[in-house]
Amino acid sequence: GGDVDEDEAQAHVMKAAQAQREREQALIGAIGVAVTPLRSVGTIEIEGRRFEAIALGSAIDAGQQVKIVEVSGNEVKVRGVRPA
Repeated sequence: GGDVDEDEAQAHVMKAAQAQREREQALIGAIGVAVTPLRSVGTIEIEGRRFEAIALGSAIDAGQQVKIVEVSGNEVKVRGVRPA
């Protein structure tokens, strides 16, 4: 029957989901920059990749450094980083 193919497909989906979670977790703590103002939601860039992000706490101005503090699915949550 076709059961083996279904099991393999399911295993592949699970592996892909696990890899996605690992990529998400790897982003936590990463420092990037706000490309647009984050008035709650905006765009950030980290290592040349852009993400839509949600600002936790106060609004973040374009050009300000941000740190990823949480990633869940497509939600990337950041806080502004104050220059030392």
